[in-house]
Amino acid sequence: MCVDAASPPSTEAGRVTGIREIQLVQGPESPSLLHLRGRKIKVSGQLFSAHTGHHRTPVLLAVRQVSPN
Repeated sequence: MCVDAASPPSTEAGRVTGIREIQLVQGPESPSLLHLRGRKIKVSGQLFSAHTGHHRTPVLLAVRQVSPN
């Protein structure tokens, strides 16, 4: 996968290539994923770049919606 930011937050290039994993970030209003463990799912949300030590992948997804695939 390749992600190309529409407006990068810094002067660095907004493009990240070779993505094989994306860390999912759940907020208080995000749907639970525990009951879907081990199943294929479809997830939508907002992509953003890693910026803290808690971020394990270069690109993360703030979860907004989850559905079985």
